[in-house]
Amino acid sequence: MLKELAKNDSKWREMAYYICNRDKQLADDITQEMYFLVMDKQNVTAGYIFTTLKNLFRSKMNKAKKEPVSLESFYYIEDSTKKFEPTDAEQKILDKAQNIKWHRLEFIKESYDRSNREIAETYDINYGFVFRETKLGIQEILDEDYYKYQNSKLKWQKNK
Repeated sequence: MLKELAKNDSKWREMAYYICNRDKQLADDITQEMYFLVMDKQNVTAGYIFTTLKNLFRSKMNKAKKEPVSLESFYYIEDSTKKFEPTDAEQKILDKAQNIKWHRLEFIKESYDRSNREIAETYDINYGFVFRETKLGIQEILDEDYYKYQNSKLKWQKNK
């Protein structure tokens, strides 16, 4: 029976090719599986082969949907990043930042993304209050190094 089926191998592979949405590798796989399923059957028709191929394709697709996809199956990337470990000077600044008033710290955080005027408009508070509290928070954190921060904005002019 298998020899008779093999005579129409190109026909079965073409059928599988169209069932598998023109995926040649998958078509070859399900055609091979079809041979194993029907080799002991008697009086196998083209309709039976078509149904078998279609069911094998559906089975493969359902199995693929159920299996979780892992990125490791595609490639392996080693994480070479290190945990942030502040230097002594940075740790000193972080410790001081924890001890200032909460609203000053929040204004400092907000000032990375927005201007003082935008902060004042967003929270519907006085611009002068936002400016003053942000400045006082930075002064508390930096202490004697505040003058370096204050003059750091003018460095681009010093090189002329």
